[in-house]
Amino acid sequence: MIHTTLIALGGQTSSGKSEMAVNLAKELKDCWIINCDSRQIYKYLNLGTGKVSGSWEMIVHNNQLIHTFLYQEIPHFFIDCIDPTKQYSLTDFLADFCHFCQHHDLPNYLILCGGTGLYIKAILERYTLNKLDEEFEDDYNQEKTKLSKKSLLDLQKLYSEYYPNQVLNDSDFQNSRRLINKLLTYKSNINNWSKAIVLPMFTKTYNFAIETDQKSLYERIEQRILKRIHEGMIKEVESLQFLGKDRLLDLGLEYRMTYLYLMGQLTYSEYINKLTTHSINYAQRQLTWLKKQPIMWIDSAQDILNRLKD
Repeated sequence: MIHTTLIALGGQTSSGKSEMAVNLAKELKDCWIINCDSRQIYKYLNLGTGKVSGSWEMIVHNNQLIHTFLYQEIPHFFIDCIDPTKQYSLTDFLADFCHFCQHHDLPNYLILCGGTGLYIKAILERYTLNKLDEEFEDDYNQEKTKLSKKSLLDLQKLYSEYYPNQVLNDSDFQNSRRLINKLLTYKSNINNWSKAIVLPMFTKTYNFAIETDQKSLYERIEQRILKRIHEGMIKEVESLQFLGKDRLLDLGLEYRMTYLYLMGQLTYSEYINKLTTHSINYAQRQLTWLKKQPIMWIDSAQDILNRLKD
């Protein structure tokens, strides 16, 4: 049991999560922020992800020297730290979070803040996942190479052999990449290539999300897109072309649409319209997902402080 209060703060895109988390942390005093945005964890992805404009600093906490991303004097972790050429999964995040909790003298409060709701949900619900043991990486990669050379039909036959009682939906069954992942999981389990990630328990946990008027939110989304472009988002994507087309297209809406604009596949007007429309659609999907979660809806940092006192 970790004697720290864990506060989750989620919400739709452009709802003001980052600033509210900082305001809350200032009021709580002894508090760190854990980024739960799957793209802000990458270096160089700044304007396109809406990353706060902090800087890396050394701080002292309980006589422990810590390297942290500091924004408005509040320590942030799991942000601006992963090479964007690397894939970073939910499993990686949870394994690193466990390691982080084990090797730091944590403050009285931790705030989980970000738009990747699954990251927050996994920590709060203490998901059980397995991570590949470094000792068996070569075995795993050899198996992956072997599977990648097989035809879709052969992969389907193997899946049916390994999982005789589990029927996949058609889209997964027709997808070689997803089948390979399933088969690798099977191989990892039977060969003990993986070890379980045991997520920590906290003294208290709270799950909040920002309640937002949807019309106002859509206006903020449009304004935010224009602001990011004005501040240099297109130049940011130009500077990231060393990642290659496939990786840029995989890094989310802003990078995908900006790349298509740079390649001349969209006019400027089409670029803005698609960014806005898809961002609003994404916000709507986020709201649908959030409404299914056991969340306390709030509208300010003070609202959270009041709930913590109850």
